[in-house]
Amino acid sequence: MEPVFPEKLNYVNASHVSPYGRIGSSWKRDGNKLEWNVEIPANTTATIKLPLDFHVQVDAGQAGIHSVEEADGKLVVELGSGKYVFMSE
Repeated sequence: MEPVFPEKLNYVNASHVSPYGRIGSSWKRDGNKLEWNVEIPANTTATIKLPLDFHVQVDAGQAGIHSVEEADGKLVVELGSGKYVFMSE
């Protein structure tokens, strides 16, 4: 997933039911801050790419972030299944 956050939008919510389960993505803007929520189905992995001003916040002690690195001016995160919150600073 590599979301786009257009200035003219304040909220987006989308999901898709794959053969492996629900894939969810929603984000909301509050002033200069942005929060992106991601849901990855059980027994799957995902690669997400974000602007460098985001940081990772994992729900209630949940593991699942396999790697975080910088590549091509993006923050590249490898995730296991679960729900995640990413916030801009």
